[in-house]
Amino acid sequence: MNDEKEIKSITIFTYGDSNKLKTWSNVPYYLSHTFEEKGFIVNRVNVEFRIIGILYNRTIAKLIRVFYKGQSEHSFERARIYDFLVEQKMKAVVKKYKDTDVFISTSFSFSPWKHTNKKTIMFCDWTIDYLFKYFLDREPNPHELDSIMRQKDYIENTDYVVSLFPDITNYMKTVYKNQNIFYLGNVINSKLNLEVDSLLACKSTSQSILFIGGKKYREGAECLINAFRNLKNNFPDLQLNIIGMTEDLFSHIPTGVNFYGYLNKSDEKDNELYYKLMAEAKVVVNTTPKWGAFSSTVEAMYWYTPVITTPYDSFVETFGKNIDFGYYCVENEVSKLGKFLIDIFELASADYLQLCKNANKNVKDFTWDKFVDEMLKILD
Repeated sequence: MNDEKEIKSITIFTYGDSNKLKTWSNVPYYLSHTFEEKGFIVNRVNVEFRIIGILYNRTIAKLIRVFYKGQSEHSFERARIYDFLVEQKMKAVVKKYKDTDVFISTSFSFSPWKHTNKKTIMFCDWTIDYLFKYFLDREPNPHELDSIMRQKDYIENTDYVVSLFPDITNYMKTVYKNQNIFYLGNVINSKLNLEVDSLLACKSTSQSILFIGGKKYREGAECLINAFRNLKNNFPDLQLNIIGMTEDLFSHIPTGVNFYGYLNKSDEKDNELYYKLMAEAKVVVNTTPKWGAFSSTVEAMYWYTPVITTPYDSFVETFGKNIDFGYYCVENEVSKLGKFLIDIFELASADYLQLCKNANKNVKDFTWDKFVDEMLKILD
């Protein structure tokens, strides 16, 4: 415990169970457990309201999507009813945990700042406003704009705001008046369970490509499947493992493509399979434009896996315009991706192993221990 900061007790609000790895890419799990490992008392509060959320999304949110012809990002957790429920719960939690020194919200959409004079932190990836300006490139409808304005209110009034990405942090500093908006580095949401020599030996002889991502990364997966099809003639033993999607989303699937759907890391068998595929991967690929699944990519890098990705802003801001652990595929094109894959599989053993070591070197400091220490520093 860090007595210099006089912080002993921390309450963490999470949309989902922070004791489960499946919640928000494992982030709340590692955040809460790291604080506990450092000797802090951690109170976990789930603000999901699961049953109400399911009903809302199947009725009101669905009707709103129909009204806007599918062009709506509105959902329960961005609705006023959700804000009301969270506010009531937070008010009660603040009274319950009177000894809390810091309240942390793992979202930019809720904070107990109205109900406490204790320090408050909001910690997330990006804002709803950023989602529209960068990813969707369209104006929000009135329902979406309402959620953006309510989120703005939380961000402006919470003591400290932390984003996982440097470019998004810089963007937020231009949008909001809050002077305490920080980038503290990124994090790896797993721990190596293999000896490095054994892992490198496995990768060195591997014939498998790994793709990780759900439906929103379909464009990148389709490009990779087509590139894989062309490579099979020269590399007959090649395998493509896709985590996060099922084969019904694609047509004309070549032999050697294996779909695993969503793998829940909280489930022992799914967890074991996920990291087996990670350990066996020669390269991890996601060239979806604008965003290449940052979290899973850096996790693969931590597992000594070279990368082929698109040079999206957050990745370039973090690792630079030139990378020594793989390739930037500037355009999501089959021929260009195929060339980079051939380069990976035809590398001399020593050169390939250097890529693997470079991948790990670039993210080895992305530890939760360091991240939590940095978070404590801004509270001092």
